Amino acid sequence: MKSIFSMIKNIYISLLLIVTAIFIGCSDDDGEKIPYKGATTQLMQGIVDNVSYIQQIQKEEIIKISDGVSVIDVSFVYCTKPTWMLIAEIDLNKNVTIVTSTPDNKDEVGKVTQTIRQQAMKAEESGKDVLLAINGHSAGICYKDGKELKGTFGRDSEQVFYMLDDGSLHITTVPEFNLVKESVVNAVSGNYPLIIDGEVCQFTVNANTMGFRPHTFVGVSKDHKKAYFFVVDGEQEKYSNGMRLEDIMLVCQGAGCYQAINLEGDASSTMVRKVGENDFQLMNQPSEGKEKDVANGLQVIVKQ
Repeated sequence: MKSIFSMIKNIYISLLLIVTAIFIGCSDDDGEKIPYKGATTQLMQGIVDNVSYIQQIQKEEIIKISDGVSVIDVSFVYCTKPTWMLIAEIDLNKNVTIVTSTPDNKDEVGKVTQTIRQQAMKAEESGKDVLLAINGHSAGICYKDGKELKGTFGRDSEQVFYMLDDGSLHITTVPEFNLVKESVVNAVSGNYPLIIDGEVCQFTVNANTMGFRPHTFVGVSKDHKKAYFFVVDGEQEKYSNGMRLEDIMLVCQGAGCYQAINLEGDASSTMVRKVGENDFQLMNQPSEGKEKDVANGLQVIVKQ
């Protein structure tokens, strides 16, 4: 009997040590109180205030793309793991707008795939002045330049990021989208809702939502005139491990997003910027070591 109690006691102690190790691993207490954990920009200060598991900002650089478009390139310690993220702020009050991109800039989606950099080059060849681009989502609704390229959706594409013909940005469910679709100019679907009316969303706990993964996600401001593009690299142990879905929700909320959704992630996560005439630079490091061909994307262009 004594040996049984001793065995139970040892199991209990082992479980307690495991739980403690997990808690400490994601603790925000690094033993040194640094204001905003080293964040210097207002946006990153809002994020670190809202995401307790971000423990320390290691590098933070602002890259000015154009008037109204800038990118924060930031690396930080998150749950004791190195993490890298790009955050683009796009102000539509300036001379920029957001459009859907497709392979070869054609008015069709789903038949072929192409890298985001190639899609940007093809859009440039058609006369668009592309400043910045990210990957979209391979499934669900897609509108481009006022044309419906795909109007159906599935279980993993029930949210939509879109722009109306008045230039306002929105993220809603498909039923809400359908009420205004006659006025939609550009749209791509997403899978997980992240922020609704300023509040984080409920989600199903599983390997997809709780794993440390690469992500591409987008948010819009309450006045519908500002967009946020986020790319988190992952699955690269010494460089960037990725983030959990519940924490990218808090990233969006801390950045000031009123609505936000997750787009295609993993090896598809890509952000490129213009560096010369019809020349684009990959800004992140996709998990497979190279850009992946994707079905569509979102481009920031100069208003025409």
